[in-house]
Amino acid sequence: YLFKWQDRSIGWGGTKWALRFVELNRGRISYYLSHLENAPRYMLSLRGCAVRDEGWKRNRRHVSKNTPHGKDPPIDEVGAYFFVFSIYHFDSSSTQEESADIVPLLRFSTPSLAEKTQWIQLVAEACAYCETDSFLKEEAARNEEEEFRRQQQRNMAQTMPQ
Repeated sequence: YLFKWQDRSIGWGGTKWALRFVELNRGRISYYLSHLENAPRYMLSLRGCAVRDEGWKRNRRHVSKNTPHGKDPPIDEVGAYFFVFSIYHFDSSSTQEESADIVPLLRFSTPSLAEKTQWIQLVAEACAYCETDSFLKEEAARNEEEEFRRQQQRNMAQTMPQ
């Protein structure tokens, strides 16, 4: 589970972090409301994407048992900080100055620095895999299978009595 950032530009405004079950599988990242759901709420192919470490933010609700009041707890104290990373569309033609203006496709956080580091590594590896010929072949086969399934459903719908 990771916290997913949701922009609330309509309504009350502000931002909200919601806990989501996140799955990384065969070049796609998906999130679900919980691990009990069968279908993802959102799925993103990581082709043309990259991952970015967005640092950390102090969790003001966290009460440290080992740190004196008024002092920040150690960075590795689980729950004391939110460790944030994002996935964005990578444009190889953009310059270093333009990369500051990147708008993330997805933004996640976790209360553990080790967990964030692991997710960044796994997502970066998945993004690199998506640029290979193996992924393109697999994606073509997946699309062909999906189209075949849709055609079967259309055929079944046409043969059904009215």
